[in-house]
Amino acid sequence: MNPFLKALLWIAACGGILFAVAIWLMAGGPLPSIPPRKTPPPDGFVAAAFVDIAALESTADIEVINLGAYGQYFENYYLPEQNVVWFMLFGAETRYVYLFVSRDGTVLGQIATDERLASMGSVMLGLDGYYEIGSETLSGPLPYELLDEPLDHAALKALQSQSTYYRRISASDVASDRPEYAMKRDTHFFLQDGVWKKATSSNSPYLEWKYPPFVDLTVQYDLAPHKAPSFFEGAYRVSRTYFDQQEFFGKKPAPMGSTTGVGRAAHWRGTGYYTVEAKGAEMRFFIPNDRLNTGGSGPILLTIEGHEMLDFIFLKHQYRGQDYHAYLLTARQL
Repeated sequence: MNPFLKALLWIAACGGILFAVAIWLMAGGPLPSIPPRKTPPPDGFVAAAFVDIAALESTADIEVINLGAYGQYFENYYLPEQNVVWFMLFGAETRYVYLFVSRDGTVLGQIATDERLASMGSVMLGLDGYYEIGSETLSGPLPYELLDEPLDHAALKALQSQSTYYRRISASDVASDRPEYAMKRDTHFFLQDGVWKKATSSNSPYLEWKYPPFVDLTVQYDLAPHKAPSFFEGAYRVSRTYFDQQEFFGKKPAPMGSTTGVGRAAHWRGTGYYTVEAKGAEMRFFIPNDRLNTGGSGPILLTIEGHEMLDFIFLKHQYRGQDYHAYLLTARQL
């Protein structure tokens, strides 16, 4: 064969291979990769000592509150002055369930309602009354002081400027069987001199809300034993004891035309084994079909939340196609 023709064919073949690889990657195909070496279990590891995360229950040393008994977890915030955490869940019999937990992990009470409440620090606002959250109590619903209505924009603006806190709930955001919805009335709440007041208006222009800050708990993402932080002055700690690496997935770039530009991070799938330390006591659990990221990025399936002032931790786990697990763990007082 003519040497020139042979070289030309070789270049064309290489170009064809490179073109095919480029098309594969642009379509979101995974990059070629060699799986990392599997890590053996630590000395003395016994898988039978760990229970499925779905079956976590209280022991003689650690109390477990399953938030799933109240509903499906959605969000939570911390009230520093009261040392209380509130959780919002989607209920089975009502649309929402609000759960309030004191600093020592005790459930103070709950509000089951079809109405989404407006959080204003230590107060939860509802259309027909409000709730006050104390460090050891939950009271309400309490009545508002009703103002003459409907108010015009000038009156609303004056009240808003004179209020410590202000919140508005639009007519379109309430249930269709509410009179505010039928009358197209927006509802306004004002805190003035420690008194919550309520009024309505029709088609009023927007006024800026005035509300206390929303405070998050401290979140632990990295569960590697040498990185896992502790909560409540070292009383609580959660770490990954072992990960049984069963299947490796290489890095995968985002496909061409992706709206997020996010691909797949390299990771192992398998069973994760975790240990909770709570004031000297231990609780062990495993997560089937767990994920261990190898590149420092990717979804985090298990997170731990806590605070230096709270004598409990919040453990939550979720992944596509799996149940949402949400637990409060408290060391029992001996």
